[in-house]
Amino acid sequence: MHLFTAYAVTVWVPACSWQSNPEMVAEFEAAKAAALAAPSPAPTDWSPDAVMQLSPPLVEHLVRSGLEAKGALSGDVNVPGVTFTPELQLKEMELMGAPACDECVKADLSLEGVLKYDASLLVGEVPMSVQTVALVELGSVRTDDGWDVTVKPRALRKIRIDVAGLPRRLMQLGEEPLRAWAEAEMVEREPERVTHLGGEQLPLRDLRVASQGAVVKVELLTQALQPQALTHTPAAAERGWQLEISTASLVSLARREAFARGPQTALKVVAVPERLAVTDETFELDLRLWHLDAPSWWRDLRVSGSAELQSGRATFVPSDAERLAASEGAGWADPLLTLAEGALLSSIASTLEQSVPAAGSTVVKGAKVSVDVKRVRGTEGGSVLELKGGLKMTPQPTSKKPAVAP
Repeated sequence: MHLFTAYAVTVWVPACSWQSNPEMVAEFEAAKAAALAAPSPAPTDWSPDAVMQLSPPLVEHLVRSGLEAKGALSGDVNVPGVTFTPELQLKEMELMGAPACDECVKADLSLEGVLKYDASLLVGEVPMSVQTVALVELGSVRTDDGWDVTVKPRALRKIRIDVAGLPRRLMQLGEEPLRAWAEAEMVEREPERVTHLGGEQLPLRDLRVASQGAVVKVELLTQALQPQALTHTPAAAERGWQLEISTASLVSLARREAFARGPQTALKVVAVPERLAVTDETFELDLRLWHLDAPSWWRDLRVSGSAELQSGRATFVPSDAERLAASEGAGWADPLLTLAEGALLSSIASTLEQSVPAAGSTVVKGAKVSVDVKRVRGTEGGSVLELKGGLKMTPQPTSKKPAVAP
């Protein structure tokens, strides 16, 4: 069921205009080729046209998930006459607000488990705990459809080992080797993926990950052919995630989508966005309707409406349209019907949905992690779209093996 099916559509065409206009078709094809052109590689000094911030609670969740995904720390530590076998699990983690490095966050870690020892005639097992301050590096790895954001401990500081009950002589032999083992075991692990950015609807040329204390900032350069760099400094995210993206870049990406999809609706009209401004919760969109079959015509429209949330997703809902310029002999199709069925607004909405971290859902440690949008609004005089949202975690049922027939 379409959005505005109650509207009738009337197309008036002068009898003399039932022919295709070669000049208009050439103009359309030139605009299409420009919109579909491959973007140039990112320069070394690029400025972001979108910035995502991850709040301290969300960063803590992602870092912990990444560290836990590697499983227990275990292995043999050999010293003359003794073999130690520690087995440790991450029990507690707390982010520290103090700055670490440009790409790092600092975290207090507590690991607990057991320490087995074998010294020929002296064999046993005692509780073991490790407290340390970790510098956790946030990195990025390019994939076929975007970038994976990863976490990896870079270094451990202030490592404290407690092995109550271990004979004093063995403690003297094993304390330093065990401390060195714990750091090497953490630091030498491969980076762990914690979320993904990019995709078909928000293609990226490059990204940078940086920390600001316990807040992580991800600077993005989209594949918009005319990216508009963000010039203001957004306030730090306090909860969940926050994304700001240039509306000019959104228009560039949506133009590519519109030309790629081609004519939509029974009118065979291509609706191409030209300008987007979002002020608070309202939007204004300029676009051109192209009709290339005989009779050929184009018409410029200005559509206004509201930026809303629907089922946890940002979307645009048109409410009014104003006719602007038009070619000679332009046909008229109800603009709201054209928008509703032409997939322009849905393509912009899907672009926004793809721009949130880990868009959709994934499974981490037996729980389904879904991303939702909780607020959408325009800022900076309509030139920036701001999205805020959070994560939802739903425990997944444990799969059961099917019963085997006797």
